[in-house]
Amino acid sequence: MHTGKTSPRRFADTAQSGFTLIEIMIALTISVALLTVLSLVFVGNNGFRQDVDRASRLVENSSYSMERLVDDFRLAGYYAQFDIVAAMSLPGGLTVPTAKPDACATDLPSLMAATPIAIQGYDGGSTSTSLPTLPASCSAITDLRPKSDVVLVRHVEPCVPGQTDSRGNVCASVKAGVPYFQAAQCTPKTTALELKSPLLSEWYRLDTNTANLDRRMIDCNVAPPGTLADYHRFLVDIYFVSNNDNAGDGIPTLKLAQLDATAGATAFTVVPLAEGIESLQVEYGLDTNADGVPDAYTADPDNFVNAGGCPGTAAACMTNWLNTMTAKVRLLGRTTEPSATGQTDTKTYTLGLLADSVTANTFGPFGDKFKRRVYAGTVRIYNPAGRR
Repeated sequence: MHTGKTSPRRFADTAQSGFTLIEIMIALTISVALLTVLSLVFVGNNGFRQDVDRASRLVENSSYSMERLVDDFRLAGYYAQFDIVAAMSLPGGLTVPTAKPDACATDLPSLMAATPIAIQGYDGGSTSTSLPTLPASCSAITDLRPKSDVVLVRHVEPCVPGQTDSRGNVCASVKAGVPYFQAAQCTPKTTALELKSPLLSEWYRLDTNTANLDRRMIDCNVAPPGTLADYHRFLVDIYFVSNNDNAGDGIPTLKLAQLDATAGATAFTVVPLAEGIESLQVEYGLDTNADGVPDAYTADPDNFVNAGGCPGTAAACMTNWLNTMTAKVRLLGRTTEPSATGQTDTKTYTLGLLADSVTANTFGPFGDKFKRRVYAGTVRIYNPAGRR
């Protein structure tokens, strides 16, 4: 019978236990070891990933630099419809310069007189402190990298200002102060003008004022006076390697000094092209028997011995530049940042031959943490070579 009282609950006896201090210490030690290993793996993978990214940028910058140089070399000596060989055969016409043209001249007579020399260079020398010797007019080209060459290319831009080409690319509009080149295509039946004239001055126009570009197309006899001929921007491109991209950053950079205009006045402007380019080396292939094929390579045509008397006279050495048919271009590229994994560069890099055409042109070992690669290519300078 229920009495109204509650019976006391009974709980089963349970044995309670925990970790001892020794077990806790062992677990903590194992956890710390695992965390350390995982941290090392993470740091290592992160450093490896950074190195891969930096190496990828090196490949991209070096490839772009080589492509830019090769494309420009292929255009060297291109002056649209202007027949430079015929112009050099005219009495009182263009002649091979008797001395190396001023690389950074901006006046129109000097620019025109230099057109027979499609490409010219300045050797960087053979020591880690040697520098190419540029004319005083090249004041815009500063902070040159020791032992790195400087190379200049002359030609006109293939496109016509303001027009759209077959690929949909629009050519830049006319810029005040920039020289433009116009080749005559008109041979009048009744007057000795333009291409019918024995005067070179009738064959072309080179001017910063496009209103003075008055040469005519081939239709000058069908529909006198004919349509004005197209004109093209006149280019002088000077490639060099600088110690810094921006002042003091220590990043070697391939740069371009290009004939341009500032505030309407003809001048050279300098733009960086690719970071991490540590050295530019060029060997020039010279055609010594007028067949359009290089017979000898040299890093310094200014001092390459030829039958005409070079290096004794400047005029004889200019023949070497006129006979340059190909160029071997070599670039030494470097990552812009040191290796995140601590890898040391102990390699020696060979970039062709020195000016004596015998001694290997070597760089390194550097003993630093940067990764490097050499890029090389041989390019034919089509316009001078094709005329042979």
